[in-house]
Amino acid sequence: MNENLNGILNVYKEAGWTSFDVVAKLRGILKTKKLDMVEL
Repeated sequence: MNENLNGILNVYKEAGWTSFDVVAKLRGILKTKKLDMVEL
């Protein structure tokens, strides 16, 4: 099954976590290779 997820997910990083750490964790949870990120 090929399912595309679209939306916005606000993430507040814990102290010591990098943006890369957060993206890697989310990729594992969502079981996806592609994850776009925008920092504001």
